[in-house]
Amino acid sequence: MGTYGLAALRCGAEVASGSVVDPGSLPASAEVLLPYFCFLVDTGSARVLVDCGPHPDLPARVSPETARSLRLGGGGTLSAGLSALGISPASIDAVVLTHLHYDHCGGLALLPRAEVYVSRAELAFATDSSAPQREAYVRQDFADLAPQLLHLLDGEHDLLGDGSIVVLPAPGHTPGHQAVLVTSGRVRVLFAGDASYRLEALRAARPSGYLWDVGTALETLAHLRQRARDEAAALVLSHDLPVGFARAGWLAEPRAPERGASTDPR
Repeated sequence: MGTYGLAALRCGAEVASGSVVDPGSLPASAEVLLPYFCFLVDTGSARVLVDCGPHPDLPARVSPETARSLRLGGGGTLSAGLSALGISPASIDAVVLTHLHYDHCGGLALLPRAEVYVSRAELAFATDSSAPQREAYVRQDFADLAPQLLHLLDGEHDLLGDGSIVVLPAPGHTPGHQAVLVTSGRVRVLFAGDASYRLEALRAARPSGYLWDVGTALETLAHLRQRARDEAAALVLSHDLPVGFARAGWLAEPRAPERGASTDPR
């Protein structure tokens, strides 16, 4: 395993209530700005995204109430973030989706050749019209995925076969929620998605207010904290980056300029 390029891409934001973000610490009336982040891992032979942000037309795809909470455009976009790094969306080889909520998978429309890795349980939940959290799923975001590009995961999965990018089950926020452990040289990062909305809450084992199952979510928080300790990994969330993340040099520009298609990450 070598040293990879890692980058956080901001893909908009959303205003949420304290009762959703951290009900154990924030008043329900609080309004909290939740930035949307996705993460690029450039191995030199493959470019992998952990999540891909919302669809550019998301406000038109959700209810008026939800649309009013969105802060897109000025908050950054996937296309703009990749462009700033000199990367074409067509050069992304794979996307690992922590889950299928609209702020994590809508960018698939911009990634024409990427292999998509999502848990089987998540896709089943997202397509079940009787399941809860319907307002957080936009069927258009993932309904037309090409079968040859879609990989449904059951349990832990070594994406590249060398232990450098490992997908981990992390249910609770949704039944098929996943985390991703990346090893880059001596640096290890555990991307925990929406297992929590705030690092402070994750460290204190406080569940968020938007969950499929509270008990499962608490078990996942404990498991992720233990895995991070065992792996000496930094915990990184989709909506709350640690202050030292960039300062520690863990976010680096991709080391190669735009190039052609790279190795299939399977």
